[in-house]
Amino acid sequence: MKNQRITMALLGFLAAGLLSASVATGSAAGNKFAKEGVEASKAKDWDKAVDSFRKAVEAEPKDKSNEQNLGIALIQRATEFLKKKNYDGAIIDLNEAIKLRPTANAHRSRAYAYLGKGDFTDALEDYNDVGKDLKGDP
Repeated sequence: MKNQRITMALLGFLAAGLLSASVATGSAAGNKFAKEGVEASKAKDWDKAVDSFRKAVEAEPKDKSNEQNLGIALIQRATEFLKKKNYDGAIIDLNEAIKLRPTANAHRSRAYAYLGKGDFTDALEDYNDVGKDLKGDP
C-alpha cells in the first residue's frame, strides 16, 4: 500500500510540471524524446519511458530535467520489477537512479531488493543511507 502511494506520487510528479521544462527548451531531438518519455510514463510503459528519457539525456546532456525524469522512470520500472520479484533487474535500475540522484525512496527500494535476494549486508547499507537522506529532508 505504501509503495503504491509512493508510486502514484512519483507518477503524478512526473506527469506534472517537471517534464515541461525539458520539453520547452533544448534541441528538437531532445524535445521529441522527452515528449515520448512523458507519453510512455502516462501509459506506465516504463521500458519505453526509460529508453526515451535516456535518449533525451544523450541529445541534451546539459538539461538536468531529462536526467531527473530518467531517474524517476528508472525507479518506477524498478518498482514493477520488485512486484515481480525480479530483484536483480530492480537493483540494476536503482543503481542507475541513485547515481543520477540519490533519494531515500531509491535507497529504500534497493534495500528491499537486496533483502529479497538475502543480501542483508547491502540491505543494511542502503537502510543506513535512507536515514542519512532523511536527515537532510525538511
